[in-house]
Amino acid sequence: MKAVSDIKNRDGKLGVFWHTQGSGKSFSMVFFTQKILRKIPGNWTFVIVTDRNDLDTQIYKTFSSVGAVNEDCQAESCEGLRALLREDQWFIN
Repeated sequence: MKAVSDIKNRDGKLGVFWHTQGSGKSFSMVFFTQKILRKIPGNWTFVIVTDRNDLDTQIYKTFSSVGAVNEDCQAESCEGLRALLREDQWFIN
């Protein structure tokens, strides 16, 4: 949370990554992003990057099932990502 609070001194850039299989990454991502939205005011956009379509779908379904997203926010291409960023989405997967 400290690094997020200090994001202005980081030129608006911050990254978080998980890499251990079966450790609850999808739920950890939901908890992390929801905590940021609750605790730190700002116009946040969370971009989740995966290396597999099945993982991308799993994470999207997790965010959707807990109510964190209620619209399609999955980018299928670079142009799709640009379009979602222009729409000011909170979550992009």
